Amino acid sequence: MNRLNKILPPFAPDYSGVCSVLYGLGGMTVIHGPEGCTGNYTGYDEPRWFGADVETVGSGLREIDAILGNEERLISQIKEAAKRSKPAFICITGTPIPMMTGTDFKGIAAEVEYETGIPSFGISTTGFAYYDAGASAAMLAYTKKFGKIQTQKENTIGILGVNAIDFSHREMLYDLKRECEKRGFSVTASLCMDASPEQIREICSVSVNLVVSGSGLQTAQYLYEKFEIPYVTGIPIGKTASDLVFETVKRSAFDHVCRNVILQPQAAGGRILILGERVMANSIRNCLIADHGISGIQVCSIFTPHPEWMLPGDVHADGEKEIAEAMREKNGALVIGDPLFHRLIPGMQEDTFLDFPIQAVSSKVYRDGQWNLIGERAELFAQEIERKMRRKG
Repeated sequence: MNRLNKILPPFAPDYSGVCSVLYGLGGMTVIHGPEGCTGNYTGYDEPRWFGADVETVGSGLREIDAILGNEERLISQIKEAAKRSKPAFICITGTPIPMMTGTDFKGIAAEVEYETGIPSFGISTTGFAYYDAGASAAMLAYTKKFGKIQTQKENTIGILGVNAIDFSHREMLYDLKRECEKRGFSVTASLCMDASPEQIREICSVSVNLVVSGSGLQTAQYLYEKFEIPYVTGIPIGKTASDLVFETVKRSAFDHVCRNVILQPQAAGGRILILGERVMANSIRNCLIADHGISGIQVCSIFTPHPEWMLPGDVHADGEKEIAEAMREKNGALVIGDPLFHRLIPGMQEDTFLDFPIQAVSSKVYRDGQWNLIGERAELFAQEIERKMRRKG
């Protein structure tokens, strides 16, 4: 019952991550389930949706079809929709009801591809995992389906794990690409946001990949195993920490060894608690340590856990109850997290909490308060942390 939320809204589910990754690539993504599931993605989880001309459709699963296992209706719906829109590919993804009835998404996709001639793939999402798990599966499936074997090009970089849920600030990806170019790397593609299908097909030709969220790890591992393209995990947040990221990227491009820069040692203590996606939160910690000499920082991941990216003292919280427990255990520390988390601890003082809006938690409610932390833009964020700590004493 850990994920029973009484105060917080449900976090963005796995099928929203699939749709967000495939957004704008010219395909058709089918959410197989009741209509409310599609509205969850389009209305709350996807910050780019309104005004978009993107083919994301719901199957409108009926109770009688679920009971009888009538998959022919779904296949016919997809074929009819494909005739009208002529998508470049078709992805079929699931929700809780198809999971309970054992829907074979890969088998349905194979039949759809055979009957339409359109490249198709199925992703067995359930609606119970978080968005980053779905984004990871979609990124890997798309890369396997469309990535082309090519000769690697020097001084080129791929950015893996970019999605509009983690990188919902409008300028964040632009600044991330600019940081890469400042360091002498040409960005071939950013999977999967602000990149054309043609650019993504070139991802197998890069000399190194930069993994900027947990959703990019599986694709990075696949590209390393298949094409020997090394990867580095970390986000260039802050000046000194950014220097470390790109020094490591250059080393990995040279010696083909995979590395991460999100596990920098620090002094023990409990001065700050950061709640959020693991790579982002760890990279913020690196910035505070390297650029501002702040230590005693604990990271609490709240989506798909990655134990390999945890320092001693770090924790993972699965749902509202465990998030509240992590915050109570750090009583007196400065907590950095989504503004909705503030409601979990009644009477929590303003100076012990710093708002860091997370799209997967509070949707668009606090979007105007989102931070762009790439490179030296993180300075304002760090200054606000220092101000809060001074006032807190």
